[in-house]
Amino acid sequence: TLTSFNSLSDEIQNGKGSISLLLKDPSLYNNLSNTANSANSLLQDLEKNPNRYVQFSLFSRMKKGETEVVESAK
Repeated sequence: TLTSFNSLSDEIQNGKGSISLLLKDPSLYNNLSNTANSANSLLQDLEKNPNRYVQFSLFSRMKKGETEVVESAK
C-alpha cells in the first residue's frame, strides 16, 4: 500500500536499515562489490581447477618408496 511504501521510504531517507546503509555508505557498497568479485573469481578457479580444492580418495595411495607407519597397541 501507499502508506507502507511511504514508511519504508522515510526509513531509508533517515538512515535506518541495511538498504539505507547500502545507498548512503559508499565504502559498504564497495566492500560488498569486492566480496562478490572475489567469490566469483574463486568459483571460476574452482571450476577450472577442482583438484586444488577437493581431494577425494576411496583408498589412500602411497607414493613409491613410502611406507605406512602403524602404531602398535600396548
